[in-house]
Amino acid sequence: MSSTIQMSPSGPGGIALGGRAPRLRARRISPFMMFNVGLLAVFIIGLLYPIAKALVWAFYSDGSWDLSAFGQFAANDDAMRSVPVTLLIVGCASLVATTMGLVLAYLNERTDARMGLFTDMIPFIPLLMPSIAGAFGWVLALSPRIGYVNQLWMAIFGTAGPFNAFSVPALIFVYSIHGTTFAFLIISAALRNLDPSLEEQSRLCGASRGRTLTRVVLPAMLPSIAAAVLLVIWTTMGGLAVPAAMAQPAGIPIMSVQILRFLQFDYPPQYGPALVMAFIMVGIIGAVWLAAARIRKLGRHGTVGGKTRVAARRSLGRWKWVARGFILLWATIVVLVPLTCLALVALNGYWAGHLRLDNMSVAHILSVFEPGSLNLISLLNSVKAALIVATIGSVIAAIFSVFVTSRKSKLVTVADGVMKLPTILPGLVLAIGFVLAYAGRPFDLGGTFLILVIAFLLEQVPKGTLTTDPIAAQVGRELTEASQVSGASGFRTFWKVHFPLMLPGTIVAWALLFVHVIGDLDTSALVASVHNPTIGSQMLRLGENGDYPAVAALALLVVLMSTTTVTTVFVLSRGRKWA
Repeated sequence: MSSTIQMSPSGPGGIALGGRAPRLRARRISPFMMFNVGLLAVFIIGLLYPIAKALVWAFYSDGSWDLSAFGQFAANDDAMRSVPVTLLIVGCASLVATTMGLVLAYLNERTDARMGLFTDMIPFIPLLMPSIAGAFGWVLALSPRIGYVNQLWMAIFGTAGPFNAFSVPALIFVYSIHGTTFAFLIISAALRNLDPSLEEQSRLCGASRGRTLTRVVLPAMLPSIAAAVLLVIWTTMGGLAVPAAMAQPAGIPIMSVQILRFLQFDYPPQYGPALVMAFIMVGIIGAVWLAAARIRKLGRHGTVGGKTRVAARRSLGRWKWVARGFILLWATIVVLVPLTCLALVALNGYWAGHLRLDNMSVAHILSVFEPGSLNLISLLNSVKAALIVATIGSVIAAIFSVFVTSRKSKLVTVADGVMKLPTILPGLVLAIGFVLAYAGRPFDLGGTFLILVIAFLLEQVPKGTLTTDPIAAQVGRELTEASQVSGASGFRTFWKVHFPLMLPGTIVAWALLFVHVIGDLDTSALVASVHNPTIGSQMLRLGENGDYPAVAALALLVVLMSTTTVTTVFVLSRGRKWA
């Protein structure tokens, strides 16, 4: 059943009588719309059901509400200590990351220290290394005595190295690496959009460059800086990779690790206290979001003028090379150090206090993936899940984006907001609901490959729409109307009109989903098991057992696949002129 389109009467040349433009009106619901509504309903129910199941499981018993989970949480000393400790570490990491992002963005956007595309891409390099791989790389680099950086320090200075991977400063440093990338993205965009006339007027009034920066630029960018802080806190608060690799061996209580301990180290699993911890985590993120929104509302915004001009770059003189050296040093430290340490351990087949270059061989890496081993099974499971989720998820994201951006209904807006819950909820929080909802009755999917695919699709597709939504909004509405007037169905219009024009954004969404799934730990830590292992869950298990050569081998493969995927997409997107 196709939709019936009625056009208003028009005069010669297609001009509507009475001076009005042609008006299209759909009388009946098309099959394509019914398909979109059904698919959207499936995703919303698939997300809300686990959340409701978790609430009932934790706080409803014997026909009445039971709040004893809060008492169990309060009675656990480690759980209570983890909240202030996590707030301290995440707060410090967000300040460091935002400051570094601001410095890098200012050097790249406002000074002649910029080195073209190279400096544009440097802040993105840490994203090529999934957090679980980077975390174990820094463990191999900064561990006391046998860490490679400490060994290098000993060889140069003759004294024991001062670095300790299992410490609060190391946690803050590693947390801030990925956070710097997100802060750079937001702040650099704000600097590009800031009207340069504001700075010029300040200079004409006799203000120095430093005073202009502190009294004009920073206050005008305060909402963007607050947004950067919010994004860094959101990404670090719910992350499991870094604290699992560095905080757990040191006994530093972190909220995400404590959730994992409630569910995997206690028997029977304590879902109630784990959910209380998850709600506290969501509450903290919500409070930060409200504060950022308040700053955005009350702050002094920098606006884009009607005649936007590119701001003049400040000449740093001889300090330009110092600034460039700082950028290159930062890129070297955050990428090459952990990657080199992973390669050394993987190629040597062991990790000890001395390094033998003559023992390096690819055979050590190949030996990790023996036929039938959990390492090989986890690799195959992750690759299959990433390919399935990226392929199906990117197409579904494109379909959702077309449907949402072409409808102005409040109901559609609300439904879109509900479907995007995974973009604001930490993955570990959602994973608890997925386990409770789909691992047991009535679905009994625990330990199967299907539960991995379902969990990843429900979590990653809404994130994919963040990439496809802007692309769908750029497709002219007249193209859709022309296709409908020509008699094409909704499905044909999507495949012949929308999808080709959205292909660049869809490919980027495919790459992002693939990279997220291949290096995932937050969801895998709870949904995966020895029966359906993933790379993330297997690396966590190997790290707890001290098998660092196998961890390094898996991490290298993850980095290789992620880098290859992102580089290929980047080359394709720049190598041809998309419609």
